[in-house]
Amino acid sequence: MGTRRGKQTKEFVLGRCKAAYEEFGDIVTFDTTYLTNKYEMPMAPFVGVNHHGQSILFGCGLISNEDVRTFTWIFRTWLSCMSGRAPNAIITDQDQEMKNSIEIVFPGIRHRYMCLWHITKKIPEKLGKLKKYKLIKYKLKKNLYGSLTPSEFEAAWKTTLKQFVEQYENAMKDRVEKENIEDFNSYNS
Repeated sequence: MGTRRGKQTKEFVLGRCKAAYEEFGDIVTFDTTYLTNKYEMPMAPFVGVNHHGQSILFGCGLISNEDVRTFTWIFRTWLSCMSGRAPNAIITDQDQEMKNSIEIVFPGIRHRYMCLWHITKKIPEKLGKLKKYKLIKYKLKKNLYGSLTPSEFEAAWKTTLKQFVEQYENAMKDRVEKENIEDFNSYNS
């Protein structure tokens, strides 16, 4: 029974990711620079933004290397899961290996650079003198890390692979619930 329920959960998660990508997948961000788990494997998330301005996860993987071969593999695998539909644009950090893989797997799409880690490090320098600095900082970090604080997010990566999958599924359910709440509020205001 546990296997059946686990399979249904995974199908739900993949179905939600595919549906979200079909609706909001014009532009995808991909960033491996800020998280690793206890196995020293960077998380490789594919993220977009929904109609409520919330970050939305289109999928992710744990990778063992950050080289052309590995990036090409994860891009092809994710593209296959998304029925072969490439985004119009992808935003990444300035990693040359990643750039080369994007040219192989997504020829012709727009590729722009942005590093979320560098952005969060520059927030105090660039915005620290503004009156609403604390609110801006909070909202930016909330959008970058989702519903978890950065320290909670880091703690989540000190897990086994089984725990990672369980936490990923729970995070996806949490995101769906938050989007449903925003949909309800939008329709009723």
